[in-house]
Amino acid sequence: MREPHTNGAGGVIGGQVGCDWQATPNWVLGLQGTFTGADLASTNEDQFNKDWTLTSKNSWYATLTGRIGYAMIPNVLLYGKGGGAWTNNKLEVENSNVTIFNGQATRTGWTVGTGVEWGFAPSWSAFAEANFFDFGTTTSGPFLPLNDTFPVPFTTKQQFETFTVGVNYRFRGF
Repeated sequence: MREPHTNGAGGVIGGQVGCDWQATPNWVLGLQGTFTGADLASTNEDQFNKDWTLTSKNSWYATLTGRIGYAMIPNVLLYGKGGGAWTNNKLEVENSNVTIFNGQATRTGWTVGTGVEWGFAPSWSAFAEANFFDFGTTTSGPFLPLNDTFPVPFTTKQQFETFTVGVNYRFRGF
């Protein structure tokens, strides 16, 4: 069984809402929800038959995560997070530049990440974080390829990583 790996690229912009609880002077617990508009795309050519391509696009993703952090120095929080994730995934299969299959679905998965947040002014902080997303494996189709008489399902596994930076406003200070 062939399992080609595709590298993609793109940009994202979004927002988040959440709440934190200062459990001890150094430990912070939180809950966070995000929604991100995305332009993430990747294309994979069949390594044996260059006429076939699979294109995968994500137009948005959302998360609901818990996080735990440790304040190492004043106003700097190192944290880890994890939870549920959702994405809008569009798949397109082409043969010789003719679209054979075109479909989309909202996929459910999970995410984990780590980051650092710096409180630079009263009620304001900046953050940088890296996240890994896994939306599992799904089978699409079956569809009828050109000049074939039997349906062929195809399986896709979707994972991606993001690195994001942003600014937060806190309604109760840091």
